[in-house]
Amino acid sequence: INLILEQYYDLITNNDSPDRNSSYGINKIIESPKILIYGDINMNILDGSTVWLTNLVNMLLCEAFNEPEIHLLSKTDVQNEINLNNISKINKIIIHQPSTLHNNVKNSSFKSYDSQKAIKYLDDKFNFDSIVIRGQNIMRDFSPKDTILRKVIAYSIHNLEDMKDTVLNCQYLACQTQILKDFYLDNGIPKSKIFILPPLINSTKDEPSFKRSGFNLIYTGTLKNDYNSIQIIKCFDKLYEYNKDFHLFLVISKIYRKPQGFTNEIEELINKHKLGDHGVSIYTSLPKSEVAKMIQNADVGISWRKPSICLLYTSDAADDMQC
Repeated sequence: INLILEQYYDLITNNDSPDRNSSYGINKIIESPKILIYGDINMNILDGSTVWLTNLVNMLLCEAFNEPEIHLLSKTDVQNEINLNNISKINKIIIHQPSTLHNNVKNSSFKSYDSQKAIKYLDDKFNFDSIVIRGQNIMRDFSPKDTILRKVIAYSIHNLEDMKDTVLNCQYLACQTQILKDFYLDNGIPKSKIFILPPLINSTKDEPSFKRSGFNLIYTGTLKNDYNSIQIIKCFDKLYEYNKDFHLFLVISKIYRKPQGFTNEIEELINKHKLGDHGVSIYTSLPKSEVAKMIQNADVGISWRKPSICLLYTSDAADDMQC
């Protein structure tokens, strides 16, 4: 475990690369003293996207990184603190939201074009060194001629169709995996513009354990067709018929309601388990600290994805993923 952690630290701090300006590391962001972050996400829901955003902010605010000035642009008005409570130094963050931003944005939630206007407005006012943007749709709304792109670090863009010229004019293109980096390279993105930013997690002092003390399974996050959410519940139903000691904890942040057939079936399954005692406990809108405790107390965590969620996998990798 220690070796893995050391290698991970080398990865995010760029120590494994002989060239400090090459492809790995969070240092591309922390070199900027004034940063705007926009995640194109609902800050009132706890899901994988908001965990990514809050963990990125916490990483940037580490003392080792000299605490840059961070501005956070929220896609929605912040109506609860379910995610803000996960930022360790929230008093050092400047938060901007739709209804209080400026006269051109009157709603409590941005559309992608509104987000683009808000980003440009804030940059005119604060003159950021870097602007981190996570979101395929908002990046499509930029013109390749927008001069603000020189500051933009576009994160995890999975489809370059109709937007390659826009991406080429960005400051950097960040991605989670080597597979996505190779995809960018194969499509003519210069290596100097790409760096890998792995998923960021908070450290823990607890010793990891792989001992199972019961039959408690847990799934946390979004219910989605591509995440095999229906299959997870149905498979558990089979396990429960076999052994009533099994228990499934579903900690739901949101339901991705496409396609309609999936929406109808997943709601039917949820209602069934809410009404009866079938070994399934359903929780919604829990703070991250409570979710962490539930994960810690469970025996098996479930993650099951369809290979179709990423067209960048080779056929062999997709087969392995499905297995």
